[in-house]
Parts: sequence; structure tokens; C-alpha cells
Amino acid sequence: MWQDFKEKLITLRHMDKQCQAFAADEHRYQFGDLVTPALLGRIEKKLNLNLPEQLRQFYITVGNGGAGPHYGLQKVEALYEYEAAKPYPGVEALMALRKRDDENPLDESLSLNRQDLSGLMPILFEGCGHEVCLITNGEKLGKIAFFSTEHGISESAFNMLEFFTDWVDRQLEIFNTIAILANSNYSFEYIRTQMVEKYHEYDAESLVMSVLNIEKPEALFGTKHRKKFHNATQRPWLEEQLANYRHCRTG
Repeated sequence: MWQDFKEKLITLRHMDKQCQAFAADEHRYQFGDLVTPALLGRIEKKLNLNLPEQLRQFYITVGNGGAGPHYGLQKVEALYEYEAAKPYPGVEALMALRKRDDENPLDESLSLNRQDLSGLMPILFEGCGHEVCLITNGEKLGKIAFFSTEHGISESAFNMLEFFTDWVDRQLEIFNTIAILANSNYSFEYIRTQMVEKYHEYDAESLVMSVLNIEKPEALFGTKHRKKFHNATQRPWLEEQLANYRHCRTG
């Protein structure tokens, strides 16, 4: 079931040498150890439900969490649920439960509380309180849904395998495009523009240098949590690295 995904991830790991795709430095394209049927059984008993089959197979045949969209898949021991054994009522019914915050009368926005959810299990976290969930009950069992208190609930047509495959395919397309452009005569500025226009990727510097496996100097670019932005000094350095890479490739 997951073999094709695993093979694609290996290719992606070799292309993104410095783990510069979003949150890749968190999971580094690695997985935890395989989950034993015994442990899986204990987790399902604790949660009082059978995990959706694609999630079960991931834990058994791929690993205990790790590489995947956003910040990666939750470890099986960390799973929790929103009344997962109860029927999933659907977007319209859940969105109708949104309400204002009684403790903040000046705030007229509506929010959906976690205690009003059912038939859902978070498996991925996007950050800023946004969760990617699996629907655990009903006709849409195994499909992906997105939840945040601010925006409520929305659904995807994808199941888990399709969602993960779509993510890895997109990352491969981005890094393949960078590799092709890096081996052409295009300037770094052109590559940067292509990343923004085609993929809405705004850190082309890190992605390109990851493909080329060239470390960006902290004195010029700063660190992950304290980046520097100064195109007048950074751009010449980037163009020089690109030119040196091409020179070495052509001999």
C-alpha cells in the first residue's frame, strides 16, 4: 500500500540534501520504528476504535510517525481523538455549531470548539492550531478533514494515502524543477521567480542551495530563527555559487 510513497520519499531525501522543504528539518525524511501489532492493539483499545486501515498500515509497514506533510505524522502513542467512535456529522452540521466567545463580547467572530467535534482524529499538525484529521466513522471513513477553531472544519476528497502521495509528488516536482534550472543557463533571480510564480515558494535560496548541497553562511543569511534579508549582498553570492556549481558540472 505504502511502497510507492516510500520509494518517492527516498528520492526526495536525496534531492533535498539539507532538509529545506517546509518542516523537513523536523522529521528529516525519517520514520520511527515499525509498530508491532501488539502495541497497535493496545492503542486501539485505549482509543476504543479500530484505526482507519491506511493509518494502521503506515504504522505497521512504514514506521511510527515521521516524514509526511506539514510537521509529519504523529507517533501512534501520541494519537488522540475527537469522539472518534461516534458518527462524523459532516461539515454543514459542525459549522452550524460555531459560536462567539462569551468571555470576549467585543469579538464577533465565530469559532468551532473541539468539544463539539466527533468522528475525527488529528494525525498531522500544520502549525498555528491547524490540524489535519482522519474521519474515523461513517461514509467518509478514512478521508481527510481540516480543523481549526478559527476556521472550523473543511473536507478533502483525498484519503490518507492520496494526501501523502500528493504532498511527496509536489515536493519532487519542486526539487526536480530546481535541479533542471540549476543545470541550465538561467540566473538565480529567474529561478527564484519561478519558485514564487509556480509553487508559491518564497525561500528559493534555501531550496536551491539544498539541491546543490552548499551551506549558506550565517554571517550573510542568518540562522533558521533569525534570518537576514539583504538582496544587494546575498544575490551576488547566490549567483556565484550557481556559476561555480555549473562550472564544476561541465568540467
